[in-house]
Amino acid sequence: MDRVREDQSWTLFCPKYVPKLKETFGEEFEKWYKHYEEEIPKQLGHENYMKKVSARKLWNDLLTTQIEAGMPFMTNKDTANYTSNQKNLGLIRSSNLCVEVVEVTDENTISSCNLASIALDEYVDIINGVPVYNHQRLGEVT
Repeated sequence: MDRVREDQSWTLFCPKYVPKLKETFGEEFEKWYKHYEEEIPKQLGHENYMKKVSARKLWNDLLTTQIEAGMPFMTNKDTANYTSNQKNLGLIRSSNLCVEVVEVTDENTISSCNLASIALDEYVDIINGVPVYNHQRLGEVT
């Protein structure tokens, strides 16, 4: 976000050539990001592997899309990892669609968020004209 505030560029990379970005966050991510910005042009050239864009313009385009469409849902990889209760297990690389669940994933672990809905009014019985919540039946389906 520093680059947005300072009206600088963000560099977009082909993920194939920046493997450390997937495996890091925070200061280490920033170190590798800057390293790749310098090294990829030297090793591979610019055209096919990276692109510089205005950080502020891209950020404003994202915000405009959120205002108009209600998405994309976004989160911050640093915040997700610094505040995770799973820090000791590994790195959080992604979230579920609505970003309320973030869990560690790796080559051996897949995290999943399974959602369900229960129509609570289906568990109200009318007894002698009085609505009564049927906790027993709700317990059987949950």
